[in-house]
Amino acid sequence: GSSSQLPDGTPIGSLQVPMGWSAMGECDYAEIDMYSPGHEAEAEAVARALQPPLRARRIRRVQNARLWRAYSQQLPAAAKRHEEFLWLPHTPSLLEEQKSSGTVAAGGGDMYESSAACAQRNPGCTEMLLMRADVNRLGAAAGCGWYPAYVVGLER
Repeated sequence: GSSSQLPDGTPIGSLQVPMGWSAMGECDYAEIDMYSPGHEAEAEAVARALQPPLRARRIRRVQNARLWRAYSQQLPAAAKRHEEFLWLPHTPSLLEEQKSSGTVAAGGGDMYESSAACAQRNPGCTEMLLMRADVNRLGAAAGCGWYPAYVVGLER
């Protein structure tokens, strides 16, 4: 149905991130550098979501076709939808796992509304995931309640 369409740049949530999607051909997985031409508005919105003194060194959009399908097909009709972006400390194993299996095991309890809280509780963290989440279903498994949208590398 139409609910599984790819992100089209419509600003989402209180952060108003205009999440897009780049052509991937036959690939199921890609990471898109947000500092490459044509992604300025998206990169700025993600960078703006970081609270000082946190600053983005690198921003990559995660495009996992299988995981996006699973997430978007579970979204309720637009009128009942309540999507927000939440922060999660990033470990390389998280993305490796979702690349291979199309799922991410991290529990919803580890997500933070503010980047500052995420950094504070996870000192030494050099990257964070900005998760696109249906806040009504945060307890659900990845690919149902939430989707890892961006990897944000931090200046330290």
